[in-house]
Amino acid sequence: MSLAAMPSPDNAQSSKINQQILRDLELMEALYFLTQGLKEGDAGSRIEGIRAHLPYLSRGERLSLRDEIRQEIKGLKTHYGAFAGDAEYVELYRAIRKRADEGYAYVEKLVIDRTFFAAYDWAFPRWPHMPCHVAVVFDGKSVEKPRSIFEMAAYFHGHAKVLLAAAEKAHGGINDVRKRDEDQHRTLEAMLYASVCATFAFLEAYLNGLAYDCFHRHHDVLPLPDHDELSESNSAEKRVRFVAFEKKVFRYPQLVAKADGQKVDLSGCKSAHLVATEGKRLRDALAHPSPFLDTKSGAHTKVILLVSLKLHQVGDLVEAARDYVITVERQLGRDPSQTVPWLISA
Repeated sequence: MSLAAMPSPDNAQSSKINQQILRDLELMEALYFLTQGLKEGDAGSRIEGIRAHLPYLSRGERLSLRDEIRQEIKGLKTHYGAFAGDAEYVELYRAIRKRADEGYAYVEKLVIDRTFFAAYDWAFPRWPHMPCHVAVVFDGKSVEKPRSIFEMAAYFHGHAKVLLAAAEKAHGGINDVRKRDEDQHRTLEAMLYASVCATFAFLEAYLNGLAYDCFHRHHDVLPLPDHDELSESNSAEKRVRFVAFEKKVFRYPQLVAKADGQKVDLSGCKSAHLVATEGKRLRDALAHPSPFLDTKSGAHTKVILLVSLKLHQVGDLVEAARDYVITVERQLGRDPSQTVPWLISA
């Protein structure tokens, strides 16, 4: 390179300052996006404006701007308890933006708490009450603050409610099946079937969520039998060992309470017994239909349960599942209005 083509010291230094500013701007943008959105305080527009005007600023103005940006970043980090390396926030932000055309991005609370922020309750006030398996929903095409939380149990409970409402509409207050329109009756049967399946998906999601949270919060101190039961595994044989649903209903809350130094007694909880017995038999008849005779009664039990499914029966099951979860939350010393508000308002 000729001497004429060499950049002057001032130009080289300005280029370095520009790079620092652009790098810091992306970090600031990532922090805003992940916590309070780019619309808050018009952060997104302000950042874009700085990028556009950067080439026209003097060296002194750039140095002053760089210091202001770094001070703002410091304030954001302090406010939200950011403790990861700068590159990690930028990498996550880029990944969310990159998949924006495919849909939303989901980042688990456990990951946020362990990897990124120690005070994320400034973004979601209910954060300390949320189970660690929930996920924050990020829209890579939005500048709005992240507002949505995905929780499997709430997801399936919402489906069960919608399906039950559709079943009630199809039922139309007509109890005699002979007086119901054939298409209307078929819709009723389909909605009742789906509502039962969604209700048990809700219960399984809740119970497995309890196990997951306890497993991760107390992993290093859990007795091996409890560790294996919560993770449905056999450590000695290194294989999966499933836990029966009816056992989970009573056992998982006990294990969680034990790990937290508490006690739970569901022996007198009617809703727990209903979902673990009558409800479970109904679910099995729908999820695993079979013409085989019941070895105890000698009847076609599953077929009878399938063809005699009633609206009030499913309504009772949906309500029992709701009551069971609220009861467990209370016995664990939690406030259901904070931990499962979607059930309290149901």
